Amino acid sequence: MIQQIEAQLKQDAEHTELLKSFRAFPAAIPRQSRSVFAAKLWMRTTKNSSLVQKLHDYMTASYLPHVRSSDSISSMKRGRAPIRS
Repeated sequence: MIQQIEAQLKQDAEHTELLKSFRAFPAAIPRQSRSVFAAKLWMRTTKNSSLVQKLHDYMTASYLPHVRSSDSISSMKRGRAPIRS
């Protein structure tokens, strides 16, 4: 998951496929409206980038150090204890 977050951080908002439709507006949209849309998009992209950076920082500093080395039950505390019925 860390690699996915880092890949998002490296993306240039101006070239992502997700935002492609906002880079080339249809001719029917007035030029002035295009700049307003582009400015709003830039603000959202910047805010999103900040949130992704915070997620990355949390995952690497707080979450990852406490992750179990295995996803099996036996890797948990008392995971090898016999099941009582």
